[in-house]
Amino acid sequence: MNLPPPGADHSDRFDYFMIRLSQRDGKPEAMAGQIERMGTGEKRSFETGEQLLDLFAAWLSRHSNMESA
Repeated sequence: MNLPPPGADHSDRFDYFMIRLSQRDGKPEAMAGQIERMGTGEKRSFETGEQLLDLFAAWLSRHSNMESA
């Protein structure tokens, strides 16, 4: 069982996402698609894995900023 380290910020809130992936030109390393944050209706398209990670980071940052207000 993995437990967070002592003093770690722990939250019982979960965010759920649906990711639709498509391959470009049959190249497995070329990832593109759409991500939807479930329960909010927010959908975003991405052209690279880096863009996908940026979307996650933006959503998590926005959620953290809202909680601290």
